[in-house]
Amino acid sequence: MATRNERNLAPLPEAAVLARRFVTEQDRLDALRRAEVELMVSELVTNALRHARLGDQIMTVAVERTPTGPRVSVEHPASDPIEDAKPGFGFTVLDRLASNWGHEWIDGNLRCWFQVRAPGSGAVLADLTDEELIEHASSDSGCREEVIRRLAPLATKMARRYRGKGVALEDLEQVALMGMVKALERFDPQRGAFEPFASATMSGELKRYLRDRAWSVRVPRGLQERSLEVSRSAQRLSQKLGRSLHPADIAHDLGLSQDEVIEALGVNAVYRAESLDAPDEDSGRSAADLLGGFDPDLDLADHRTVVERLAHVLPERERHILYLRFFEDLTQSEIASVIGISQMHVSRLLSRSLARLKSLVE
Repeated sequence: MATRNERNLAPLPEAAVLARRFVTEQDRLDALRRAEVELMVSELVTNALRHARLGDQIMTVAVERTPTGPRVSVEHPASDPIEDAKPGFGFTVLDRLASNWGHEWIDGNLRCWFQVRAPGSGAVLADLTDEELIEHASSDSGCREEVIRRLAPLATKMARRYRGKGVALEDLEQVALMGMVKALERFDPQRGAFEPFASATMSGELKRYLRDRAWSVRVPRGLQERSLEVSRSAQRLSQKLGRSLHPADIAHDLGLSQDEVIEALGVNAVYRAESLDAPDEDSGRSAADLLGGFDPDLDLADHRTVVERLAHVLPERERHILYLRFFEDLTQSEIASVIGISQMHVSRLLSRSLARLKSLVE
């Protein structure tokens, strides 16, 4: 008899992390199956956050224990059903990794679910070497899972090289594990050892993930990779030299020019967007507090443009008087002193000029 556990989640960015954690707590999963399940849960939750009409409503993540293995579902409000399987609902990932999956629309809620694959039938012997396991990994899922279990620390080590980039270490570890799965699928023993090949594959997957998902402002790929190299070099040199670094130190270490190093260091500033409400480390004031306020002269910009255009119909002296009065903010007495006429004459000229401009506007 199937049992069902579920958890309601608000439509927030951390929903995918909470959903993965909830699902993997329900059943004991081996390393490979755990990585696949977490990837599929992330795919469903992420698409729900992007495409569903959640608003203030919630989504429900459920795990049902069935005789054939756990079944995981993500349910959320939807205006209408989907006609067929689409990539937007995780079809590509689910079709490749799940034993079967489906979707159903009930009472305004769309539920997408997948059945976790059953364990492989091949037996894994404890006395097999890593090389022997890797050799049979393509045909025996049990061997593949054992390889991943043994080499999981390597994936963690690779993920830690890329931490500090605004992405949770847990997410980086999952990307590294999926890179190891790809390495097992493509590995050819005749071309060398597995670990260097797996490390290169995982590094490529991590770089691709950070390039496509983590940058707040898109910069050229070559500059992104140089930024990573400069960051690693700076960390290594600071430990080696025990002092503050100059761009020349990093440039000498990497064989780059100082301008290239400075450009790469500047790229790090646009890696993650800062909130306007985040307090400054020195002053404690937020960026929003330091922004300029409303300029009342903006409301007069259109009027100034109209006046300047129409003023050309006036004689030069009257234009000068208008400029002194309304742009330099002089009094009539001050204008009289500048022009060399009486204050009463200035008043008459202003009244006549304004009346003429008013008639042109109307």
